[in-house]
Amino acid sequence: MASYTCLVVVVVCYSIYCRASYQGSGDAAISGMVVDFQEMCPYVDLCYSNRTQNVTYGSRLHFEYQPCCSPCKCEDDCDSYECCPDKLESAMTYQEFDSVMNSLVDCVYPQFRAYHSDKFNSPRPYRYISRCPTGYTNVTTKEKCMRTISEFDFREPLNYMVPITSVSLHVNYMNYYCWLCNGDLDDTLEPWEPAMVCEVGYTRGMLRSAEEIRELVDKDKHCNLMFIAPSNMSAYIKPCLKLISQCNETGLWSTYDRSLEEACLSYTSAYNTSYKNVHCFLCNGHDRTDNEELCKSPDVKATRPSFVALLDFNNLEQDSTGANRNSNCQPQEHYDQLTVSYFLNR
Repeated sequence: MASYTCLVVVVVCYSIYCRASYQGSGDAAISGMVVDFQEMCPYVDLCYSNRTQNVTYGSRLHFEYQPCCSPCKCEDDCDSYECCPDKLESAMTYQEFDSVMNSLVDCVYPQFRAYHSDKFNSPRPYRYISRCPTGYTNVTTKEKCMRTISEFDFREPLNYMVPITSVSLHVNYMNYYCWLCNGDLDDTLEPWEPAMVCEVGYTRGMLRSAEEIRELVDKDKHCNLMFIAPSNMSAYIKPCLKLISQCNETGLWSTYDRSLEEACLSYTSAYNTSYKNVHCFLCNGHDRTDNEELCKSPDVKATRPSFVALLDFNNLEQDSTGANRNSNCQPQEHYDQLTVSYFLNR
């Protein structure tokens, strides 16, 4: 009889949740998100709605598998829309919804060639302001702010495409134009350092011109032009996860659902290393029958570069005749691409 009672207790504990109250529990949109999360992410706890005991993965409890949903944040100071769904206090207002949909910030790999899983990439992406505000009227600056680094014309000043960081504001800008159109014209800016980085086995010497950068990256998948964050800003420049974070980014969403779109935008718990959360998974061409509770652990291949060449873009700048623009400078002087001091040699 004692063993039977114990078995009943185990079954009951396995099937119920500790339902502590949370501030948004009376909001239908938030409570719906929480219920969905509990059903689709059973191996991940929320802030106030946790299982009463750890649930094992059964026969697949190996390093080969892991929960498809990653843990979410419960800290009081976690960034907006990056907390667990039960940490939300109320549903989005229309103004908040519009603000998130038109966010100026994106998670970007700081490199010349676009990210490709079969090619050499920067170790991690970072958050940058990569768009101009809606009301900004200079169309040319707006368009150049939104360019990927590979879309820049190498006949333009190269320093215009280098990411920059505001030391005082702790904000990263994707390029000079994004800094220009966002109105934060402070003088505490640090450029990211360009470097040609290659995998083991590469032995080519230093690059002599801007065109050689493009040629090398285009033909050699084991090399990439990358941008290295200022070392004195390492405490503030945090990497991010490059995820599908809005509905219909895949173009496969067939039926619009406003509540599903809001859920996708509202919280962060990466699903299968590709989607911001399970709701973003659903509104990008999938349905609930496609959901998996456990996913195969990704293969992590650590590659150590053997060739790193720091580049001085000022020395690579040439005019149409091939003459270096620094040739008219006096000794101890250096050509300033942007007419502001932070791009002078340090």
